[in-house]
Amino acid sequence: MTDIRFDRLVDLPLRDAWAHEAHQFTPWLAENIDHLSETIGIPLELTGTEVAVETFSADILARKGGTCVMASLNWCGLSAMESLRAHTPLAIHGHRNGFGAMSRHPALGMGFPAYQALYRLAGVDHMHVHGIGGKFVDSAEEVTEAARACLAPLAEGTDDAVMPAFSSGQWAGTLGTALEAAGSADLMFMCGGGILAHPGGPAAGVASLRDAYAALSAGESLAQAAANRPALAEALDFFGKR
Repeated sequence: MTDIRFDRLVDLPLRDAWAHEAHQFTPWLAENIDHLSETIGIPLELTGTEVAVETFSADILARKGGTCVMASLNWCGLSAMESLRAHTPLAIHGHRNGFGAMSRHPALGMGFPAYQALYRLAGVDHMHVHGIGGKFVDSAEEVTEAARACLAPLAEGTDDAVMPAFSSGQWAGTLGTALEAAGSADLMFMCGGGILAHPGGPAAGVASLRDAYAALSAGESLAQAAANRPALAEALDFFGKR
């Protein structure tokens, strides 16, 4: 025989134990923070409970000198984007991650022309259009249509274009197709891999993009320009084989 009493563990809905998160769960967690720390194996230090935070992370960014905030449009939604636009003077960079799930079938989601119009009305300033030759499913025709839709006015006589943002698998060698797709130099050309993976390092990656733009602006082919631009030549040799 033993004096130790054993009992049965029963799963309970959290709301049965703590009906109110701020008034009941948070104080309990604060009192037992050492148990949580021990369980997850991470040292935790309690600095406060239910501490008020700023309205938006954009407030923190603006206070630190930032000029642009990125928002994932599909996860924020139109209502949140309208609220953000009304609240902050920062430029809003609209990332459309997850858009592929909305546009692969005619009975699901919506096409990009309607999509971009709604988010432009909500207040975004830049809009991802993916990139030609990138890793996503968008065809060159779809990317071109998306870029030109962003630059077209929503109503006649209005200056309400948003900056199309090309991304995914972009490098100096794809800049020409992006400029052609947009029909304009009013675009954002984001190529992290094309910069950071350049064999000469990030500085050479940036130089290769500047070289490519200078050559294309002058009506010169990239192959010709590479003859006396080593950063561009390295990019063409390295990325062009992939």
